[in-house]
Amino acid sequence: MKMLIITAIEAYETDIVNILKESNINAFSSTNVLGHVNNHDPHLEDNWFGNEQQDYKSMLFFAWVESEFANKAFQSIEEFNAKLESRSKIHVSILNIEQNN
Repeated sequence: MKMLIITAIEAYETDIVNILKESNINAFSSTNVLGHVNNHDPHLEDNWFGNEQQDYKSMLFFAWVESEFANKAFQSIEEFNAKLESRSKIHVSILNIEQNN
């Protein structure tokens, strides 16, 4: 069992829902989050939000899924990001679940 975690700006919400659906992930949770960036970061060009704005309306998605579905979603997000011209990408992580109930 894996925990799939996805974060992105709100503009990608529909794309993420579609990726989850195409990855056979039919049950997941999401919430709005506010992302922050400190102006003093000397590597601002590496900022995944894409510019110097300080607060960003973002989304957080998560789901407990079998490995094959998590891996499919991860690959689909990698492919989606490769096509983007924006510096703001969808971020995804897969975590091992040792125990759950």
